[in-house]
Amino acid sequence: MVRNTLVISTLFMSGALVACDGPVEPLQVPVSASQNPDGVAKGSTAPQDDSSTEAGMAPEGQDSAPLLPTEEDEAASEATGNAVEGSDESPAVGPYTADQEDEEEQEDAQATEPPPTPSEPKYQGSPATPWSGQGTASMPKFGVNCRLSTPTVYESATNGEIDDTIHFTTFSSNTATLDIFVQGYGGEALNLNVDINRGLSGRSFRQATGTASYDGLVDVPVVDGTLCFEQKATPGEDVLAEFSFVINDGGTYTSFAGLAMIPGDAISMPSAGLTIDAADELDIDLR
Repeated sequence: MVRNTLVISTLFMSGALVACDGPVEPLQVPVSASQNPDGVAKGSTAPQDDSSTEAGMAPEGQDSAPLLPTEEDEAASEATGNAVEGSDESPAVGPYTADQEDEEEQEDAQATEPPPTPSEPKYQGSPATPWSGQGTASMPKFGVNCRLSTPTVYESATNGEIDDTIHFTTFSSNTATLDIFVQGYGGEALNLNVDINRGLSGRSFRQATGTASYDGLVDVPVVDGTLCFEQKATPGEDVLAEFSFVINDGGTYTSFAGLAMIPGDAISMPSAGLTIDAADELDIDLR
């Protein structure tokens, strides 16, 4: 009896399928939604007037869709520009321009400008005495025979700073050593080391021999030279000093001279005689 019932049911369902004009769509069974206490069913579609939908926000549990840029956003982006990925440039500043390069070149040119034209020497030295070629011809003193000169003369104006040095030490009543260091606008202008003999006690010295470095030349032989004081050098009293030297650079004789005010506190009179220790206390003009 049960078997007959199943056969009848099968035939009935087959007949129903044949009667259909086309394929049968699968039957979608609606999901039963349980009601919340407030009367809104869970899983139901949100009302059309939901504020979150109007603002571009996805319903709860879904990812928000990206917002399309507005006309105002696009205009602001075009005005400020966009930074290149991996670049440190600021969109507002933009790339390095030719005007900036010109400004830097102008600054470099100003940094390498030559020094200003120096003023006239502060002190007046002795008249030039032509060098005889055989050593100091006459006894030198300040204003007379103290500035030896040759056809070629080396000059270097002071840089206007107190950065020059004279070390003078007597070893006996007749001999002394003299070191002179002069700084110019471009660095060291003169480095001289000589032995020198006494002329007038406490007032002049002559017949210098040693070496001098200047103007890119190193250890050029000094064949003659003088050192004179305006008045006798005395401890505690400032005194104006003048010097001149003749060098032999491969058979070419060149002379140079200079003036400096020696501070009194740099002068001493030990048992051996006169000593000057003026380290970075002078402004020497080689003119």
